[in-house]
Amino acid sequence: MNYPYPPPPPRPAPRKNNTGWIIAAVLSVVVIGCCGIVIAVGATGDPKPSAGRTTAAPPPVVATTGSQVPAVAAPVATTAAVKPATPTITDGTWTVGEDIPAGTYKPQNPIDPDALCYWAIYKSGTNQENIIQNDLGGGGLPKVTLKVGQDFETNRCGTWVKV
Repeated sequence: MNYPYPPPPPRPAPRKNNTGWIIAAVLSVVVIGCCGIVIAVGATGDPKPSAGRTTAAPPPVVATTGSQVPAVAAPVATTAAVKPATPTITDGTWTVGEDIPAGTYKPQNPIDPDALCYWAIYKSGTNQENIIQNDLGGGGLPKVTLKVGQDFETNRCGTWVKV
């Protein structure tokens, strides 16, 4: 009996079960050569510590050549004091306590008398209708003290820095 369609192609051979290798790779412990260095890798294969777990500093590097006594390398300091950046304010309207920290600010450079610098402090949430203090600067280095619950607007005054 002749069929109008050709026979289907043969099925590919079934794949070998690699589950054992996958489990061994995920839950592995690596031993390197005769040096006795052992690196334990967690269940995810990630050698980083998981959240909430603290680890000690790594052991010092030991170098040996021939029949010499191992030399221990001095640990390298990795922590450096990082000074936090001084808060700055540029043109725009900023909410104190959310966008900028509270404190006293002044322009980084003297204001040009011809710049038409305008700054204002408003009560937050009043849509800039409750003006606490404002000025159309005529030069110099004005200072403003900003508190949480206020908005600060600045235009053409340059960058303000926290004092």
